[in-house]
Amino acid sequence: MPAVDGNMIGNFRYWSERKLIFSEYMNIVQEGKNFSLKIKHFNADLSPWKKKKKSGRPFGW
Repeated sequence: MPAVDGNMIGNFRYWSERKLIFSEYMNIVQEGKNFSLKIKHFNADLSPWKKKKKSGRPFGW
């Protein structure tokens, strides 16, 4: 999807043998000259994966 208001969102679904294994939802946020990637993973039943600590490291292209 195109960026809107400094955000770009997307999703990914992993399938195996015609069965959903997990989904991933992501948001790329522009904060000044830096970008943050925020990702959330869900099992097939939409239960979230365990939360991990943030790396706190910005990335760029």
